[in-house]
Amino acid sequence: MGVVRDLFPVGAATIGWSGPARAEDAPATVDLVCHVRGDGDLLHAWFDHYVALGVTRFHFIAHGRKSDNEALYRLQPRYPAVIVDAYDGFFHDVEKQRRVQAVIPPGPPAD
Repeated sequence: MGVVRDLFPVGAATIGWSGPARAEDAPATVDLVCHVRGDGDLLHAWFDHYVALGVTRFHFIAHGRKSDNEALYRLQPRYPAVIVDAYDGFFHDVEKQRRVQAVIPPGPPAD
């Protein structure tokens, strides 16, 4: 006889009856790639908001000096977050796009 199992530890989603644990029953992961500079007054609430939405891992690109992103470096160990890149200098949208795309793995080939 199967048992009811929760996909998430907090019981947000319950799957039907099942037998032994199966790999396909594992919770989904949701990664978020973020480009940030400063915003220290918002980051804690921002983290909590996206965790509540189901984000399981944050990948940060920190723009600016470490002192500009002090809140990010302070909060990062408390969340499933990694700072994958950090740079300083003039902001340019092409440079931001290049750095974000460097973090995102390539998708399947187009048909």
